[in-house]
Amino acid sequence: MKIFGKIDQKEKVNIPLLIILSFIPFVCCYAFLRVQKFRKMMLINLATILIFVVYLVLRYDLANHASQVLDDIKWLNYAIIPIIDGILIYKWAKDWNQKLLT
Repeated sequence: MKIFGKIDQKEKVNIPLLIILSFIPFVCCYAFLRVQKFRKMMLINLATILIFVVYLVLRYDLANHASQVLDDIKWLNYAIIPIIDGILIYKWAKDWNQKLLT
């Protein structure tokens, strides 16, 4: 576990490693725990899912277009949320490193 370090240490984080980890489901939790932003990540992801569900309800008649809805949910799981997580971890990890320098 030497490569990842301890979660509670106050030292600089490896930004490229955290970005890569943020794209992997469930492992992304470590990246956000490392910069102490796990709760914010969960709230942002839940808000994204809520917005996407409202979009699907407004766009489709869920009884008649179930296969299309499932295809759109794949986009949410494999593209939209990982991209948002990657952007957030980049910003927050950079801020974390800056905070430790001061």
